[in-house]
Amino acid sequence: MPAILFAEIDNGNAAHTIDDLIKKFDGGAARSCGRAVIASFAGGARALECALAVQSRIAAENRARKSGEPAAMRLFVDQIEHGAPNAEDVGLQRASSIGAAASGGRVLVSRPIYLQARSTRLFAFIPLGEQRFAGCTDPVEVFEAISVAGRAWTERTPAAVPLEVLDTPSDATLEPRLFRPSLGAWALIAIATSVLFGAHRVSWMLLSPLHLFDVLFYVAGASLFGSSGSESAAALGGLMMPLAMPLVAVVCFIHQRRLSAARLSILWLAESLMSVGESVLRPPQAESFAAAQLAGFVDSLSAVGAAAFAPRLAQLAVFTGCLLTAFAVISAFGRRGRTQ
Repeated sequence: MPAILFAEIDNGNAAHTIDDLIKKFDGGAARSCGRAVIASFAGGARALECALAVQSRIAAENRARKSGEPAAMRLFVDQIEHGAPNAEDVGLQRASSIGAAASGGRVLVSRPIYLQARSTRLFAFIPLGEQRFAGCTDPVEVFEAISVAGRAWTERTPAAVPLEVLDTPSDATLEPRLFRPSLGAWALIAIATSVLFGAHRVSWMLLSPLHLFDVLFYVAGASLFGSSGSESAAALGGLMMPLAMPLVAVVCFIHQRRLSAARLSILWLAESLMSVGESVLRPPQAESFAAAQLAGFVDSLSAVGAAAFAPRLAQLAVFTGCLLTAFAVISAFGRRGRTQ
């Protein structure tokens, strides 16, 4: 797939400074836009080699500069998706928006370029996570590329790259995480959990929009497990499916690093747990959804001889739901505070 290099260099004419490097690495169709140059390449690896050569040249010129401000550069390599309407124009706009936000002389690449170039073993990559840029509607997953010429680094283990050789800003996110633990954050979670547990009925009602998913997956689970004609199996299936689906969603979204969706799935799981607990702690009306949940809960406990522990386990389910709710909300606010 074709790739484009966005290069912007202060204190000089970018086109004149790097024109020979673009030709050396088989680039073409360079477009000048003020101090910026956008060049196209047949593949991501060649575009990235050119970007790192530009980085090396400007760094050498800065070291040799005896007076004046050192040249600042912004470098970004992206891929152009063919087939989409106005694909080239959209790609150029995207590269300009992200490239203009790059700083510190680092070479940034998008995920498609990372996937193309990693097999060459010429580069090491540091994941910077999903970032939002002006002009881009969706978050963009960005990596920092480093030349590994003369070094024994391997791209397959990014953590092995010595971080001390990187000029990484202190607020950069090397890897998106669902939650970055701190003593203050855990204290807030503990306080919030206690408050929510004291008024768990209210907190459960705040999550009531997610209740619709419980009903849908209850019907699916009861139909699936009850296909043999057993009422106990149907009740158990109706209990387990609304708990299993949000748990699966949490795991999948965390694996895909879609953290906002993961937090929403955690809230869904919290609502499901509190719903089960409420059905035990507050006897439901006959023929209601809560009554069906209670039947599944009692049947599952009876099967292992633990029916007498139903109230305690219901309280534990409610408490766990409150804990997950506090965790999801506080981690979301913490994440927002770091990105501002």
